[in-house]
Amino acid sequence: MAEARKLILKVLLWSLALAAVAGVLAVLLASHVIWRVMGTGFLTAAAALLMMPLSLMVDRQKSQPAGLFGLAAVVVEFILILMMIWEVNTLVGGGWELFRSLWMTVNVVAGSSVAAMIFLLARNRREARVAATVGLALTAAFFLAAMIASWLPGRQWDDEWWATSAIFATMGVLVVAALVGVGSGDRRHWRWIGVVASAVAAVMLLAVFWNSMPWEGEIITLFVAAGIYVAYANVIMRVPLTSGQRWLRVGALVTGAATAIFTELIFFDLAGGSSGFSDGIVLRLDAAAAILTACGTLALAVLSRLNRRVDFESLSRELLRITIFCPRCRRKQSIELGGAACKACGLRINVRAEEPCCSRCGYLLYKLASDVCPECGTPIAAPATTG
Repeated sequence: MAEARKLILKVLLWSLALAAVAGVLAVLLASHVIWRVMGTGFLTAAAALLMMPLSLMVDRQKSQPAGLFGLAAVVVEFILILMMIWEVNTLVGGGWELFRSLWMTVNVVAGSSVAAMIFLLARNRREARVAATVGLALTAAFFLAAMIASWLPGRQWDDEWWATSAIFATMGVLVVAALVGVGSGDRRHWRWIGVVASAVAAVMLLAVFWNSMPWEGEIITLFVAAGIYVAYANVIMRVPLTSGQRWLRVGALVTGAATAIFTELIFFDLAGGSSGFSDGIVLRLDAAAAILTACGTLALAVLSRLNRRVDFESLSRELLRITIFCPRCRRKQSIELGGAACKACGLRINVRAEEPCCSRCGYLLYKLASDVCPECGTPIAAPATTG
C-alpha cells in the first residue's frame, strides 16, 4: 500500500492545483462549467485525503475489513457527489426529486459507513464482539429503510420508512450498548432487561408509525427509559476504576436513575393533562439530577482514559533484547531473551520476560492503574517476588 499512498498524495496535490486554477478562472469568467471543475477538484482532493488513513488501516490485519469498507464508501460518496456537482439530475430529467434522493443517499451512506467501520473495529475485542455483530445487522437494517425512504417518490420526513430508519438507529444504539460485555465472562445478566426493553419499545414504535396500534406514550416511554438506563449502566460499569474512584460510578448510577424517574413523572403528568410536576419541585430536581449525571459521566470518561493501559503489541514481537549488568564481571551489555552468555566472562545467563495478563481472561495489563481487570472485573494480584 506504500506505492498506493504515494499515488494518492499525487492525486491530492494535482486536485488542489486544479481546484485553485479553476476557482480563479471561475471568478474571472463567471462560468458555471469552470465552477463545477473547481468543485470536482476539491472533491477529488477530499477523497484522496480520506483515503490516506484508510489505506493505513488496510495495512493492519485487525483493521483491514474496516479500512476496505471505508475505501469503498469513499468511492461511492465520490461518485454520488460528482453526479450532484455536474447536475446529472437535470441531464436525465429527474429534476429536484432526483437531486434530493442523491443528497439523502450521500448522508445515509456517510452515517452508515462510519457506524459499520466502528462495529468492524469493535469485533476485534472479545467483550464487544457480540454487540458489534448485532450493531452491523442493525446498521444494515437502518441503511435499507433509509434507502427506501430516499428513493421512493414523494417521500417526506414524516413517512413510515424515515420513521423506521430512525427507530433502528436510536433503539439500535441502546441495544448495542446493553450488549457490550456479552461473551467476556462477566455476570451482568441484568443487561438483558435493557435489551428486551429497547426491543419492545422499537416494536411498539414501529407499530404506531405503521398504523398498527394507537399511540401509548406512557407505556412506550417506560420501555425507552428502561433501555436507556440499563445501556448507560452497562457501559459505565466497564470503566476501569481504582477502589478510591468507585464512589463516582455509584453516584452516576444513582443520579441517572433519579433523572429517569423524575423525567417519567413529568411525562406522565403532562400526558394526563396536568402540569403540577412540570412546574414544581420535580422539574428542578430532574434538572439537578441530569446535571450531576452529565458531569459524573464526563468524569468517568476522563478516568477511563487515565486508568486504561497503553495498548502494546505482544512482547514476543517487540521485546527481543534486554540490557543488563553481568552479575559476575559487572559488564554492561545487551543480550537476547532466552539463553545467552556474557561477552566478557562467558557466564551463562537466562532471561525471561512475561506479559502481565489477567489470570482469568488473559487481558493485557500494561500500565493499568486499576486494581481489577477492566474486561472481566477479576482482582489483579500483586506480582510475585523471588528472594
